[in-house]
Amino acid sequence: LNKLSCASNIDQTVPIIDLQNLLSSEPELELQKLHSACKEWGFFPVVNHGVDNLESVKSEIANFLNLPMNAKNKYGQKQGDDEGFGSRFVLSEEQKLDWGDFFYMETIESYSSLVSKLAMTLFEMMDGMQAMRMNYYPPCPRPDLVIGLNAHSDFGGLTILLQLNEVEGLEIRNKGEWVSVKPLANAFVVNVGDVMQKLTNGIYHSVEHRATINSRKERLSVSTFHYPKLETEIGPLPSMITPKTPSLFRRIERYELFLRKYYARKINPRLHEDRKRV
Repeated sequence: LNKLSCASNIDQTVPIIDLQNLLSSEPELELQKLHSACKEWGFFPVVNHGVDNLESVKSEIANFLNLPMNAKNKYGQKQGDDEGFGSRFVLSEEQKLDWGDFFYMETIESYSSLVSKLAMTLFEMMDGMQAMRMNYYPPCPRPDLVIGLNAHSDFGGLTILLQLNEVEGLEIRNKGEWVSVKPLANAFVVNVGDVMQKLTNGIYHSVEHRATINSRKERLSVSTFHYPKLETEIGPLPSMITPKTPSLFRRIERYELFLRKYYARKINPRLHEDRKRV
């Protein structure tokens, strides 16, 4: 087995976005920080976000993920349906699965609504679909030999992650190096997805990221994904295309077609980069 490459600790140059400053009467400085974060990193922590029921959300999700397996299996995924408890993207018998369990949910009413408002505040274009996934990564005595969630970028527009405990594990790739993201209490971690990269003609970076495993402690998180509507045309915005910056991406008539290409290529991870240029 191949050992995982180690990640360095993230430095303090990554902008932390204060949502209250972004909504203030003088948001210019915070907007510059947001633009820099999306362009240079493809992700950023958000504080003062106005989602005030985090502790109850953390408690309920942790309680569910710590149930005995036979209890969780009552909510198991049905064939052809993402919603429910189970593994992620099982496509073949030969596939190497991630070291983690997932629970996909279409909604947790109050939390889902508040996070959706946060997404629309950050990028006023997410009038589409939302999906939620709870992630449970059990400890493993040899974390150097397994991966909690394989390296990937998100195929939506925006992902908002809440880390439920203080266990590190989220890593992003920046300038070819894996960088560890230290959990920040009561903050969200937001990352740019493939759709946002296409809309901005590559100015904003769809960040590649992965989840690693701790040898002694479990790691819990909840991811909320925001997508365009299935019938939305996907491609660079007209304002992003100039004689000096021609279009880097082909236009796709419907987001649904982009998703089909994504799932068709999921079996072959080597096509990861091709997916971004479609």
